[in-house]
Amino acid sequence: MILFWVNSPVMNGKTSSVALLAALMLLAAAALPGLAAETRELTLFLPDTDWPPYVPKGAEGAEGGVFGELLRAIVEPLGYTVKVRFLPERRGWEMLDSGLVDVHVKAREWVEDPDKYLWSEPFLLNKDVLLYSAARPLEYTSPEALYGLSVAAIRGFLYPVFEPHFGPGRITRVDVATPYAMLGLLERNRVAAALVNRSETEWMLRHTPSIDPSRFRLDRHDFDRAQYRFLFSPRSDWRPLIARI
Repeated sequence: MILFWVNSPVMNGKTSSVALLAALMLLAAAALPGLAAETRELTLFLPDTDWPPYVPKGAEGAEGGVFGELLRAIVEPLGYTVKVRFLPERRGWEMLDSGLVDVHVKAREWVEDPDKYLWSEPFLLNKDVLLYSAARPLEYTSPEALYGLSVAAIRGFLYPVFEPHFGPGRITRVDVATPYAMLGLLERNRVAAALVNRSETEWMLRHTPSIDPSRFRLDRHDFDRAQYRFLFSPRSDWRPLIARI
């Protein structure tokens, strides 16, 4: 099994290192013996909201951004094609569990029952950090330092570091659908901080004309790190494929 380690500096809506990873994996897969003679289709489930720069929102069957391109580079030499479906979070997971879609992308740490699924090796390091309005003088030291405050989070997302600290008398979690909605809450002073992905947020602040980057500030310290992997539906035995990627 071949593992490539990737960090994610963003360039033109994609990551140059992810593109390199895709090329290397394609060459490695092409060298494997006994490629499938019959083409099979893999359906990749991705969220139906903007997830820049990794997954731009699109129509059914669209390319699927960096994650779609990477999966194609890995599996097409093995005799598979990839179809992307953009689905609401809950529906997507239900379809993955029932085998109506085949594969998703996530970190094991963000899934409530990770052993239920079959996982690839990690391929991309995710760094989570607090985002503030520029005028708020906060600095992350521990979850307890945010007790009595409200923070913005993505609806349905699991934040392992913070999960035990949400609730009355601790941290108030305010759920929204997109990272852009988080920025709106910060600008209106509705929350003290937002739980964000560092690379995603840096890309948004640089590439969204309607956003003034000077109005926001990223904490210097990551509050958590996790590694993206592909996870496969438990309804089929994907272990032979996973062993070859």
